[in-house]
Amino acid sequence: MDGAMYGLQLPFPIILISLIGQLGSAARPVVTFNPDWNKIHIGQYTTMTCNMEPPASLYYWYRNNNELFTKQKVLAFYAGPEHSGNYKCRTSTGGTSEIVTLSVINGPVILQAPLYIYEGDNISLQCYSPSRSLATQTIFYRNNRTIQKSTTNDTLQLKSTDLKDTYKCAKQFLLTAISRTYSAETTISYTENSRTVPVTFTPDWSKLLTGDDITMTCHGGNNVTYQWLQNGTLVAEGQIYTITSAQVGHSGIYQCRTSHGDSLPFSLEVSDGPLILQAPIFVYRRRDINIKCHSRPEYSAHGIRLYKNNDFIYGHLHVFSISFHDGNYNYSGRYRCEQVLSRNEYITHTDEVSLHVRDLFSKPVITTKLYPVTKENNMTLICDTSLSPIRQGTKLQFAFYRDGREVQKFSSSRQYKVQSTQPKDSGNYSCEVRTPTNSVIKRSEELYFQIQGENHKKDYKTVNIIRLVLSGCVLFLGCVFLIHHIKTEVITPSKK
Repeated sequence: MDGAMYGLQLPFPIILISLIGQLGSAARPVVTFNPDWNKIHIGQYTTMTCNMEPPASLYYWYRNNNELFTKQKVLAFYAGPEHSGNYKCRTSTGGTSEIVTLSVINGPVILQAPLYIYEGDNISLQCYSPSRSLATQTIFYRNNRTIQKSTTNDTLQLKSTDLKDTYKCAKQFLLTAISRTYSAETTISYTENSRTVPVTFTPDWSKLLTGDDITMTCHGGNNVTYQWLQNGTLVAEGQIYTITSAQVGHSGIYQCRTSHGDSLPFSLEVSDGPLILQAPIFVYRRRDINIKCHSRPEYSAHGIRLYKNNDFIYGHLHVFSISFHDGNYNYSGRYRCEQVLSRNEYITHTDEVSLHVRDLFSKPVITTKLYPVTKENNMTLICDTSLSPIRQGTKLQFAFYRDGREVQKFSSSRQYKVQSTQPKDSGNYSCEVRTPTNSVIKRSEELYFQIQGENHKKDYKTVNIIRLVLSGCVLFLGCVFLIHHIKTEVITPSKK
């Protein structure tokens, strides 16, 4: 009646929301895992517990909606493929838990996350492997970018601000050190002396491995323009041409072209293999030369042997010097080196995880016990929120605001009381809820409360009396008009 008399309606939607929040926080069982991971490796010992306060007398377990033959509070087992699935528990009091998923994996690497993750949590991820002792390195990725590498640590610590990202981990395993004999060949032929523009090389090798560097210098004199050609195509200008981290595409026939003349064309070969036999680019008569059996740095090399035209000539050295003064008057021929190369072989396994972050508590709603409120009444505002059933022990703090300004600082009380209200207490009220560490904070929508003045009831009564008098006058005039119309119809004869 008061609401109708004041021309106001009771805030039924607010009361309904409050009731829903109270129903949502009703006691229900909660399933927890030990170890607390959403994914486990096959063979790991695992327990599931149906937590309920107060404890129930009987517990009913379900996997994929099929009832399990047990009435115990705890399930314990060594995980097998048959244990993967969606679990829930029900108690003799009638409460049923939410569904939780357990994944049992028989893989080389598993990225494990906690079963329940809430906003504001700091958590750990574990990159687990049953062969962890054989792993040489653990790598964690955030959004496909490397963020942590370690040879000893297989866990990653995450702050609450990082939980919305995607994570992946990888483990590298050393299989074995594989040894194999490789061979490489080269042919040496003399370069005839000519009056062409000379070119020098650092290093002076006609063959390179991919990733090697080489610098070429053209000696054409002063006030000369320089161009470098590869297979007849211009690739650079200037006296010096450097190839950094050579690739197979750098192979070809090169030549330096100047405004005073050209150099001799020369061949450069870039190999992506494990082993090459290197010789100088230009080989002149009556000059000493070196030959090098060159392998990639990731290989361990031993057992080197050098052959010329299939005849063994040197061993145990990776650089062979051939001196003109030793009576070697003829360098030309086909050379071959053999080398035993060993390399550690690695294999990498990866796994990903998706983090589902839950609400620690619901968005708060502000309500009141009495509305409308008149002058000099007492008003109590309530900040209503619901904690997750799994985190019922979390302590929350509450603050209240009017028109955006704080009227009650954060405290453990979810109520704000205004004694002997005045019209100045009218305004848009809201409340805020946070954790003691301020890791999670949420604010309600604003709700307008009007404090009525002491003459407000009298004003409404006066208005209603005036409305009643006016309605009576309108009714009276309507009756007079109707009577007049009837009399006119009776007195006036109808025309035939």
